[in-house]
Amino acid sequence: MKIFDKFFYPICFGVIVLSISTTFWIFKNDILINQWLEGSSSTVKSFNAINFYSARCASCHGPNGEGGSGKSLIDSELTLTDIQNIIYKGKLEAGMPAFNGQLSQKDMAKLSEYVKAMQKGKKP
Repeated sequence: MKIFDKFFYPICFGVIVLSISTTFWIFKNDILINQWLEGSSSTVKSFNAINFYSARCASCHGPNGEGGSGKSLIDSELTLTDIQNIIYKGKLEAGMPAFNGQLSQKDMAKLSEYVKAMQKGKKP
């Protein structure tokens, strides 16, 4: 019985640790897992600023940038660089999250151009 106790508990502990670390790896690499499941050979699907805005921005800034709980984007006089910096860094005091870990520089530029177009009253 001592041999059983000596090896059983460490093995169970190791299996639990391995299971937890595997779960975290799967969530961290969710995009890669989804691509593998879908049989996709491309690395990442192309970014769509309109879809991203609709999913992540419209709930605060309104579907057309008119504002809501977030500031109006139509009435804003921010430059393209200002918009990019806000998307990158966020404005936590105003409830605006930072997207620096979620979007590439190229995708932030596309989103910024989309938001800038709203200032002029047109959507690209």
